[in-house]
Amino acid sequence: MTSAARVHGLRRTCMDELSYRKGHKYVTIVTDLDAHRIVWVVEGRKAKDLDGFFDALGPKGVAALEVAAIDMSKAFQAALRQRAPHVDVVFDRFHVQKLVHDAIDELRRGLVAKATDPAQKEALKKTRRAIQRSPRRLSRKDLDKLKTLVGLNAPLYRARSRAAGDLLWRSWLLLGSASASELLDLVARIALQESS
Repeated sequence: MTSAARVHGLRRTCMDELSYRKGHKYVTIVTDLDAHRIVWVVEGRKAKDLDGFFDALGPKGVAALEVAAIDMSKAFQAALRQRAPHVDVVFDRFHVQKLVHDAIDELRRGLVAKATDPAQKEALKKTRRAIQRSPRRLSRKDLDKLKTLVGLNAPLYRARSRAAGDLLWRSWLLLGSASASELLDLVARIALQESS
């Protein structure tokens, strides 16, 4: 099968890199999300490494692209901006969720640093795991820690409940093509509103 035949009719794609050897050796894999198959593999993970893929698509094939799911790679973002700026970019849930966890953890650490009451400081210090776990996976100990945060009326609990819960995922689903920075800004605004 020729390169052009492999990518013919591509509308929705996923781009990801895979490490295949120690020492940071990578390949970039492009998949057809509709056909559930790999359509392109190239050594490397830089923007220029995708040139062959876009060349194989040709102008009509690039114009037919609608969506690209990526893992927030700056190289993939640059390649799409350069070669297919009309394509809606969707960041994968894992990486968006990591940004949310990082933002909430930063809020948690800030609250620990600002706390003047030793009991409150201690209660906030040991909550990272409970805050970041999925509600379905919370242990009794995790639930007790979250109840302590509720009792303290901690902004951290409210940020966790709203940002990491329903509001974030609804926003992520509704704003699928929004950038991760917009979603992180949303989480930060919620956290700041809750802490004031």
